[in-house]
Amino acid sequence: MDDRLRQWKDVTTSGDADVAIAAKMGMDRNTLARHLSANNPATIIAIARAYGANPITGLVAAGWITKEEQRRSYDSDALTGATTMQLLAELGNRVAADVDVIYPTGQQETLDSPSGRQHRRIAKGMRA
Repeated sequence: MDDRLRQWKDVTTSGDADVAIAAKMGMDRNTLARHLSANNPATIIAIARAYGANPITGLVAAGWITKEEQRRSYDSDALTGATTMQLLAELGNRVAADVDVIYPTGQQETLDSPSGRQHRRIAKGMRA
C-alpha cells in the first residue's frame, strides 16, 4: 500500500487496526489487506463510508483521481447547489468590484471603459 493511502486510512479510521476496520466493513482482515494492497477503489470507498468520511479524498490518496479533478468536483457541486439569486448576487459583486477583467483572448477591459461602466450599472441593478 502506498504511503499516501496508508496515511489517509490511518487518519480516516483514527488509527484503527485492520481487524477493526474489516469488522466494521463486514469482511475479514485478510480480504481487507488484499484489497488495500491491490489499491482497490471499491474498498477505499467502503472504508470511507464505514467511517463517515469523504471517499473522494481516499481516491485522491490512492491515485485514482487527481487533486485537480477533486477541486473541479467541489467547484461544480458548489455551483450546482447555489440558487440563481446567489449566483446573480456573486456575479454582481464581481462585476461591481474595482478590478480589471481580462478575457481569455488577452483583451483587457477596465470598469472605466464604456462596456465596463455598462457592467457596473447592470450589477447595481441586480443588487437593488
